[in-house]
Amino acid sequence: MIDARSLSPVGPTDRIAMLDVLRGFALLGILVINIEFFALPSAIYFDPRIAGGFDGLNQAVWKWSAVLFLEKMMAIFSMLFGAGIVLFGQKGERSGVGIGKTYHRRALMLLLIGLIHSYLFWHGDILVSYAICGLIVYLFRRKSAKTLLVVGASVLVFGSLIQLGSGIQFTMMRNAFDHTQELAASGNTPPVHEIAMAEAWKEVSEAFTSTPDEISGEVAAYRGGFADAVKVRAPMTFMMQTQAFLFMTLWRVSGLMLLGMGLMKTGFLSAARPTRTYLIAAAVGIVLGLPLCFYGVSTTIASDFDFVSRFKFDNHFNYFGSVLLAIAYMALLILLFKRGWMTGLFARLAAVGRMALTNYLAHTLICTTFFYGYGLGMFNRFDRIHLPLIVLAIWVLQMLWSRWWLSRFLFGPAEWTWRTATYLKRQPFRLTA
Repeated sequence: MIDARSLSPVGPTDRIAMLDVLRGFALLGILVINIEFFALPSAIYFDPRIAGGFDGLNQAVWKWSAVLFLEKMMAIFSMLFGAGIVLFGQKGERSGVGIGKTYHRRALMLLLIGLIHSYLFWHGDILVSYAICGLIVYLFRRKSAKTLLVVGASVLVFGSLIQLGSGIQFTMMRNAFDHTQELAASGNTPPVHEIAMAEAWKEVSEAFTSTPDEISGEVAAYRGGFADAVKVRAPMTFMMQTQAFLFMTLWRVSGLMLLGMGLMKTGFLSAARPTRTYLIAAAVGIVLGLPLCFYGVSTTIASDFDFVSRFKFDNHFNYFGSVLLAIAYMALLILLFKRGWMTGLFARLAAVGRMALTNYLAHTLICTTFFYGYGLGMFNRFDRIHLPLIVLAIWVLQMLWSRWWLSRFLFGPAEWTWRTATYLKRQPFRLTA
């Protein structure tokens, strides 16, 4: 058996430029959504009215961020992660080297980075989910493009059905609670099964609703020291990596990765398809996806951000619409790329994409230093209208520094560490003549 140290990562000249452009675009776009969860209490996930302002321009910022960015950038990034799995497998097949152990070591190293990132720095980490889902979908790497697309779509539908089932169950619990209250008020004894469901509803509603004391405690912790932030973050992170992962993230991310694997095998993501394919994909994605996403946001506001309605009805429009819109975004970028337009911008996006892990972690480093108490302490001090300005500043910074860095080094620092651990061999770092 050939030792893993005889292998090497993809070099700059072997990369597919279009994938780096798409990855850079998605990485920057993710910050539009993540900035709120760096800057504001976590309770805004289910009710954005809690903090950051929700009137006038503040509401407009939230609404259009949700329509144009929420889950779209994560969808692109997840599909590109799946594409990377295909490329990793094809590289091993071409070299005649078994790469299973190398891939598993790569995923476990990403898992370790994600655990450190999530528990010590930010609860919104996605790396843990990518590492685990990547291990699962790796088993499908040799399947045909058609099989990958069908299985990926099926997994996404299954994830949606789980949320629908939860919404139906929550509705039954709430109805039972209301009925027991009515019976108790009239002096009647509720049935035992309704009492049990009513008690379950109390637990569920408490889990999805933050009290003023809980919110003020979180604000105080994030404005405090490092240890305070870690303490309040730990239970939230554990819940996201267990309960939320099993019921939501696992199916969403795995399905998108499988779709990305299928799209990579068709040549769609590498810009190898005819121009007509991308025109159709862009048109269909926008015509169907944009109204779905807009309607989902509208119904969420109309339902007064009721979490039961979101699970049972509201979330599903953006859940599927975001996939269509993500594919449309990629198709439009590929069209521009194929026509040779905006080459300067694309070169900078590609640089950001080549350093995606470093830049993703840099988002956390920059934002936690700015917002948390062990930095400038700006947590929960900004309205939404101000947050896009911070995002724009970080975009400019990362597009400038990524290009500068890669003119001197082969990899970003996080990529170099990840690859050195993956291949059990110190990778070259400096760019030589």
